[in-house]
Amino acid sequence: MENIVNSLHYFFRAAEDSNCNQNKYVLLVGIFVWAVVFFISYKKDIKQLNKTFMRVMGFILLSLQLAITIWLFTIRSNPLEDALPLYFCRMSSITIGFSLMIYKIKGKVVNFFALFSIFGASIALLVPDMESYNFPHITTFSYILIHSMLIFESMYVVRTSGVNLSKNSIIKITAGIVIPIHIINILLNSNYSYTMQLPSILGIIPREFSALFIAATTFSIVVIVQLFKNAGDEIRESVAEKFELGKRV
Repeated sequence: MENIVNSLHYFFRAAEDSNCNQNKYVLLVGIFVWAVVFFISYKKDIKQLNKTFMRVMGFILLSLQLAITIWLFTIRSNPLEDALPLYFCRMSSITIGFSLMIYKIKGKVVNFFALFSIFGASIALLVPDMESYNFPHITTFSYILIHSMLIFESMYVVRTSGVNLSKNSIIKITAGIVIPIHIINILLNSNYSYTMQLPSILGIIPREFSALFIAATTFSIVVIVQLFKNAGDEIRESVAEKFELGKRV
C-alpha cells in the first residue's frame, strides 16, 4: 500500500525536476499517436460519427483541460504567470470541447480554433514542449492525450461544420485573441502564447515584434489549413463523382 501511495505521490509531484530530460520514447509515442489520430481523423466517414459520441468526446477534452488547469493552479507558486488557459492549445481545447459538448460547431470562433489546432496540436505532438518533469508524470500523459484528442475533434469540426472563414473574419478573430492576451502579459509579466518573448528557436526575432509575429503566424496558419481543407474536399468530391459515374457505366 505504501508503494502505491509513493508512486501516486511521484506521479502527481509538484516540484519540477532540476535534471529534467524527457525520455526519447515520449517523442516516439507522440509521433505514433499523431500518425494514428491524423489517419483516423481523415477517414472519409468522419462526418458520419454519432453526435452523442462526439458530445462525449467534447466533454472529455473539456474536462481534461479544466482538470490540468486546476492542478496547475494548486501547485504553482504564482499561477497567474503560466497556469491560465491562455495558450492557443488550451484555449482551443476549452472552446472546441465545450462547443462539441453542446454540439454548436458552426460558429466562426470554434472553426478558427479548429483550423489552427489541426496544425498547432500536430506540432505539439511532433515536437513536444512539455513541463519540466521526467517521465512518468501526469503532465506527460495529459499533454499527449489532450493534443491527440484536440486534433481528432478539430478535424471533425472542420470537416462537419461546413464553415468557411473569410480573411477579414480571420483577421478580426486573431486580433481579438492576441491583443487581449498581450495586454494581460504586460499586466502580469507573463508570456502566454509567446507574445512577449518567442521560443528560443526563434530568438533571432526581436522581442518587440513577438506579438506581431504571433498574430501574423496565427493568421497564416488558419488561412493555409483552410485552403488545404477546401482542396481536399474538392479532390474527395471529384473522386466520388468519378466513382459514381463508373458504377453507372
